[in-house]
Amino acid sequence: MAIIPIPNQPINLEPYVGDSCRRTWGSFCQKLTASEILYFQFKQTTCGSNLIADGNFNGLSAEMLANPSFTGSAASWTLGAGWAYSTNAIVCTPGSSAGFAQTGLTITAGRTYQVSITSTGATQGQIYAVVGGVTTASTVGNDTFTFFVTAVSNGSSLTFTNDTLYDGTVTECSLKLVASDWDVDAGYDYTPTGSSLADGMYCHVPGTNDDLEQTVAYINAGYYYITFSVSNRTAGTLSISIGGTALTYTPRGGTVQSYIDANGTYTLYGYAASTGVLRFRSDSEFNGCIGYASSYELEPSFNYQLLNTDGSVASTQPAAWNETIFEDKVLVDVSMTGVSYGCYNIEVVDPCEATYAANVVPDPTIASPGSWTHTNEAGDDTGQTSVTIPAGAITMTVDGPTRVISESYKELVSGLTNGVYRLSFTIGHIDSNLQHGGGNVLNFYLGSTNYAVAMAAVAGSTTYTANVQVLSLTGTNDQVKVQFTRINEGFCSGGEYVEVTSVYYQKVSGGTLVSNCLNVTDDFKCEKQLIGICDSGYDNLGFYWDGNFKLQQWVPFLYFNPFHPVDAGEYEYSTGIKSITQGRKEKFYEGDVGYVDETTHDVIPTMGLCDTFTVDGINYYIKPDDYKPDYETKNGELIVSKARVQMRKKQSTIFKTKY
Repeated sequence: MAIIPIPNQPINLEPYVGDSCRRTWGSFCQKLTASEILYFQFKQTTCGSNLIADGNFNGLSAEMLANPSFTGSAASWTLGAGWAYSTNAIVCTPGSSAGFAQTGLTITAGRTYQVSITSTGATQGQIYAVVGGVTTASTVGNDTFTFFVTAVSNGSSLTFTNDTLYDGTVTECSLKLVASDWDVDAGYDYTPTGSSLADGMYCHVPGTNDDLEQTVAYINAGYYYITFSVSNRTAGTLSISIGGTALTYTPRGGTVQSYIDANGTYTLYGYAASTGVLRFRSDSEFNGCIGYASSYELEPSFNYQLLNTDGSVASTQPAAWNETIFEDKVLVDVSMTGVSYGCYNIEVVDPCEATYAANVVPDPTIASPGSWTHTNEAGDDTGQTSVTIPAGAITMTVDGPTRVISESYKELVSGLTNGVYRLSFTIGHIDSNLQHGGGNVLNFYLGSTNYAVAMAAVAGSTTYTANVQVLSLTGTNDQVKVQFTRINEGFCSGGEYVEVTSVYYQKVSGGTLVSNCLNVTDDFKCEKQLIGICDSGYDNLGFYWDGNFKLQQWVPFLYFNPFHPVDAGEYEYSTGIKSITQGRKEKFYEGDVGYVDETTHDVIPTMGLCDTFTVDGINYYIKPDDYKPDYETKNGELIVSKARVQMRKKQSTIFKTKY
């Protein structure tokens, strides 16, 4: 599941559902005005798998040596004096230190290699390896010895050298590239770590700016997060980018920074600006180690719609669902202006759980160009045809720098109903002069619902998917249309082109979360508007407070029975006169919450914990105490309940002092 509901907010994507023995009697529908802005949040997790290969830095390449086990002969090896082939092994006679070697290898400076050798039968002497300008430690005794070597120079050979005392047998050797999925600059040294040194990390040696990179399947405008650890750092900074986008980090209570300057485990979020590379970049002073990297794709946007209480799609919808994504939280605000009075639920599509019906486009791969109809749309500057449809593509070719183009091809389809559809399309080619984004737009229509893509957002052969809310279908002769639009920008000299090679629409069903009931109305009697807001820029109470988000709901709410707590000090003088020397007086109210449901009761004490809590615009303080709704029963069923809360105006205390 990609969507994780956040509790304790008025719009609840996981509303209370009773069991068969404890059902809700009566009902409550959260009221709101037609001009009101609704706010809600949810968290998301990934639907996919880790995008980084070898994030533990323990991956090894295939064996680089030929005949590493001396099978049948010592072919591919050069044996020095004192060394001779034996059955599937080579044996050393003491007295020479000539060693043995293999050439024809590719050793790259800055890369780390795992070198191993298995020695048996030795009673004295040692062996060590030389590769990439580095000499390993010597072996002691008999075992399989493994060394990690970061080459300091390019080379083409691996040499094992023995001292003159060595009298053992070598049965196997090995040379493998460590972390072969990573591109490593020379300033990084490899260090084994983890349980039994099974994992590794790259530690930077100060002196130069260096990169640790991997080509990852990031796509333009995709949203991702990366998790990694930094250890042993005492100086310098590390910056991280994905697909060309520099990621930022905000320490708790601090300001946004574009670098990491402390040890710890980090999770950073961002949108890729292009396909391609994950990059860790150290400055020249950074002396820390990087380990345990992983990266996952998240959803860059979600689909929302109003449902009638019977589950059908409402005929009037908000003009826009405004969405802000902060790390793993999705913040939504929506105006009800234009929505008809009545009761609704909000539906959100969960992309991990949704199912997709068959494609509805008659010719999705443009295999039959004759089934598509060309149109010069409004705004096109001539009757020319700059958008053509050869078999397999719909193509716009710009024939000169001053052309203003608005042309389309469409097919008709019947039998469709409103709802959310997954649009999938492939761009087969795009010239660089069309990528600056000044006015080149690709539009996909289902009915009259348009999904627009700036051409700067795609490059090369790229497939994109997006869920689109479609509310304009008639069921008969609805159109599927691909439209290219270009204004006169002056970037093109003529001949530049872009092509669409496929377009699919599939109805989305299932995998949705549905909110509690919302009543758009102007019928407010004893309801008061309660609002809770926490300081912006922080995670608090499970929410991210961006300066706009608030907990806001209308609740049947009455004040009654004010009482006046007094705390005072008294003194009796020798004259017999008793006096108040100091004190303070407060004025509390018992707020009476009318009959509301469990979701509404969840929110009220949460609001009381906010930095600001208002009732009809007046700032109040809620006394910290247990909040106990007065649940009743009727016919064995749970009823919506009342509650009371003690509250006072935030600045209503008066003080008496001696001086």
